Amino acid sequence: MGKTRENKIKDWDQVTIRLPDGMRDELNRLADENDRSANAEIIHRLKQSLSPTDSPNMAALRKCLRDELGKAIDAALSKK
Repeated sequence: MGKTRENKIKDWDQVTIRLPDGMRDELNRLADENDRSANAEIIHRLKQSLSPTDSPNMAALRKCLRDELGKAIDAALSKK
């Protein structure tokens, strides 16, 4: 048999959306790069945007905060 799925596709909600010019092509390009279908790419990106602690932006913010905190600690310790 094929892959088992957590949810059967027939149980999924179906949504029709309108995309700005070029966005469909961009989604298809990104899906190809990530070895996913366009649908899987959209779902992946929606999940990321709905879970802000897992988003790439949050990861970049955490790194920036760690770097700045490290600099502040180093500066404080060098004054002693």
